[in-house]
Amino acid sequence: MILSCIAIAGATGMVFNLGTTTSLFATRTLHLGGGGFGALMACFGIGALPGAVMAASSHGAPSPRLVHALTAATAGSVLLTALAPNAASAFAGMVLIGFCSIWLVAAANTLVQLLAAPEVRGRVMGIWSMALPGANPITGLFSGATAQVYPRGGIGLAGVVLFAAVAATWAALRGKAAYPQPAVSQ
Repeated sequence: MILSCIAIAGATGMVFNLGTTTSLFATRTLHLGGGGFGALMACFGIGALPGAVMAASSHGAPSPRLVHALTAATAGSVLLTALAPNAASAFAGMVLIGFCSIWLVAAANTLVQLLAAPEVRGRVMGIWSMALPGANPITGLFSGATAQVYPRGGIGLAGVVLFAAVAATWAALRGKAAYPQPAVSQ
């Protein structure tokens, strides 16, 4: 289950590269200019605030099922935003991306920490850190290159990668309402 969450973290890293692709989406696709790019990124932040509140107000540990559902919701919101027919839809999509992605990252991070045995928790979180923000130079390169050719595709690529993570982690995370207790080493 930890590996599944780390795979999701790596895929989610592409969402946090939206600053690389959203500028081209705002200017070339939505014809909004620099101010429109700023407004789109602000919408992400507006959505992130209630997402963080939802994560913080959760009672008990996040379930693997919740992490899986939030990954699918984030992927769907990214793809809907990439296909947005107008600026208003794109603004709403960015709010939804912010909400889902921040809640997802907080839930998955918490689940990984709770699942890791205490003696290896630091190593596991080091791998987590390499998967989420550490992958940004690589994922940003692919997203940016795709956005140069097709701005909607630059954003949509993040959604496709997230849906691939949903499929890859299906067996490990589906239907598990609660997290199992971590193994205690002797």
